[in-house]
Amino acid sequence: MRKIYFLLLICAFSVTVNAQTNRFKQAVFTDAQIKVDTNIVYGSALNFSPAVNVPLKMDIYHANPSFDTLKNRPVIILFHSGSFLPASINAASPSNGGAFLGTRRDSAMVEMCRQLAKRGWVAIAATHRLGWVANSPSSNTQKITIMRAVYRATQDSRTLMRYMRKSIDSMANVYHIDGNKIVVGGSSSGAYVALHANSLDKGSDILAPNLLDSVGNSVIDTVSLGGFYAGNHKGYNSRPNLVLSLGGAIADTSIMSKADAPIIAFHGVKDPTTPYNRGIVKNAGTFAPITTVDGSNSFILTANNLGINAPIVAAGISGTKAGLFPFIGAGFEPYGWYNKAPLFAPTNARPRALLYIDTILNTFSPIAISILNLNTNQPSNVKNIESIGLKMYPNPAKDILNVSVQNATIENIALIDVTGKTVLSSSINNNQGQVNISELSKGIYTVLIQTTTGSVFQKLVIE
Repeated sequence: MRKIYFLLLICAFSVTVNAQTNRFKQAVFTDAQIKVDTNIVYGSALNFSPAVNVPLKMDIYHANPSFDTLKNRPVIILFHSGSFLPASINAASPSNGGAFLGTRRDSAMVEMCRQLAKRGWVAIAATHRLGWVANSPSSNTQKITIMRAVYRATQDSRTLMRYMRKSIDSMANVYHIDGNKIVVGGSSSGAYVALHANSLDKGSDILAPNLLDSVGNSVIDTVSLGGFYAGNHKGYNSRPNLVLSLGGAIADTSIMSKADAPIIAFHGVKDPTTPYNRGIVKNAGTFAPITTVDGSNSFILTANNLGINAPIVAAGISGTKAGLFPFIGAGFEPYGWYNKAPLFAPTNARPRALLYIDTILNTFSPIAISILNLNTNQPSNVKNIESIGLKMYPNPAKDILNVSVQNATIENIALIDVTGKTVLSSSINNNQGQVNISELSKGIYTVLIQTTTGSVFQKLVIE
């Protein structure tokens, strides 16, 4: 048994070393190396209520340029959940038990963006316009106003994609992005936004059966709301290259076409508001039925039948529903955590949610690498051991790890486990330092030593 366990550790380490020297699949930066630019305005648009122009904001998570020399990074945009309602209204909802959710600072959005940035992505948590008549006694009014909320948010998502591509030209590509490698995604209502940004783009789409009101008129009025690509930064591409749906649905699969980007979907099968199959989406506050939508199990089948997800099949994911990853037994946002919310706690508290996030990112990453043709052999500012004069001892270690370098200053030492998660990070600001590892589990780790002249990776065995 001990021999089998040791063999598993060796195998795990070989995978980790390969991943650590390659971007995007697992963490290559530490938390200390991630920079967050907050409250960046990417556009403005007419709000639902009051009907005034409002700024559209985002937070951008990316490796500090002093540690990341890559000039063309992929982008992932994530929109939050919240049923297209302000966080204050979500907190007042009896079903949410006082949970304050529905912003770009939601737990899952922040955690996923930080983890993606540590893997080398430019990750964006963004806010779109909110508001609809959720308390109307008329289900038809609810349907009309919520679908218009989806439409406005879809316009905003396209504004953001155009902003990022425009930044390459007008802002000297300050975020060092590749405009041909943009993923748009989101959680629950945020995933609705991503899916419709991918598919809702033709005049005939707004006449899809599930987009008609009780008398047969389209719920989308492109005259009063503006066209599919209304918004700022005209002249730039508004389409995603890949979609990541976390518990989302699409109004009607008939609006999907072969020109759409591939879709990767995760979904809690027992979600009480957004159906996993074709079914009725429910008001998150009252659980009253609103309208029919196509959940993940439905739209992924359509994506495969149309050939939309052929690149996912080419990435090695087989089956008639390639790209679909159901969470059996899970409900709404098993990867998020909130206080005072019976839907989310205690079973969906932080430790459990982080396991779901690990599953999502470790599944998503290799597929995205294949579809976007990401060059994983582009290193960050990594030095070799000889040039930096590194000494690290003892190895194996039990309690204290000693590290020193020559002609440089150690800024930070981080230990990364075999899953790619940073389990310890310590600031040093000297040419030598010690790290207490006594609280870490036995096993094999990668040590990332960040210095003023570059970084190095080393294997460490903790006994």
